[in-house]
Amino acid sequence: MSETPTKFGPFQVIRHISTGTLGEVYLCRRTSHEAKDAVPFIVKTFKPDYVEMRKEISILERPVHKCMIQYRQVGYDAEAERYFTVMDRLQVEPHSAQLMRRTKLNFKQKIKRFMEVGEALAALHEIKVPNQSPDPDERKRRPQIPAYHGALKPSNILVRKPDLDYHMLVSDFGFLYKYVPELYTSSHSYFETWLFQPPEVILHAVPDYWPKQGNPPSPCPASDIYSWTLIMVYSLNGGRDGFYYVTGKTQNDDKFDERVREDLQILYQKKLDIADRWTLVVGGKAELERDKFIDFVFKALSPDPRDRFENMREALAVFQGCLL
Repeated sequence: MSETPTKFGPFQVIRHISTGTLGEVYLCRRTSHEAKDAVPFIVKTFKPDYVEMRKEISILERPVHKCMIQYRQVGYDAEAERYFTVMDRLQVEPHSAQLMRRTKLNFKQKIKRFMEVGEALAALHEIKVPNQSPDPDERKRRPQIPAYHGALKPSNILVRKPDLDYHMLVSDFGFLYKYVPELYTSSHSYFETWLFQPPEVILHAVPDYWPKQGNPPSPCPASDIYSWTLIMVYSLNGGRDGFYYVTGKTQNDDKFDERVREDLQILYQKKLDIADRWTLVVGGKAELERDKFIDFVFKALSPDPRDRFENMREALAVFQGCLL
């Protein structure tokens, strides 16, 4: 990482927090205030078509759902030549960290958390955004499409303090993947992203990987339903199968890109196999009606998004029908 900047726009940098796939995270405060409370914000160091990207990100500058991250500002610092988003300082922990620690939650607690995530996604999907399809006919036919997350994985689901009336917060949207497709083929991306993304999300960014099948369906709300279901089943089963077991590789592998290109189809089949095993284990719990739950999971995980649930609220209703 280059030298830590001193400010971005009207925000003074207090310290560097972390480095994510999409950019740097800093703890900051407004330069015009003396308040000690600092506002962390994410700095994204690449330069996509900001005008179009801004249209989509702006939907998160207003409240969408209590379990959805809200940006206080989206801006550009000309001096640093970086775009940035601003969000409140929160006491949170990634869901992936709790899985690593095998946090002990009972079944009902886990279900409550994922219902919160599902409700937040449902609220997001009801918002319309400009269609960014590369196909001009598709843009003309559907100038507005439902918003969707596009990068749902355990590290993008934040867990808040337990004394609140809600626990989960959905963060780190995949808007930028639409404008910088190379991120999907970067060795710096967490392998976790590949495991929890449906095939159309990955292949939409790199359709030449499967040229014989043509371009895959575009990412859509059904893509989020796929990711949400896979993460939920994985979490209900205690996260006993790790991300790296699925692939046998790590992000530090020198030939990561080359091997992923070779293994996309195999990877998807492995995900289905593991989802099958997870579903059988979870479906055997007394709190679930097993056959209904298995039917729910494999509809949500259909390889073709057009065969999945039409929207998140429908998926939530069907899932609730599986609970005893």
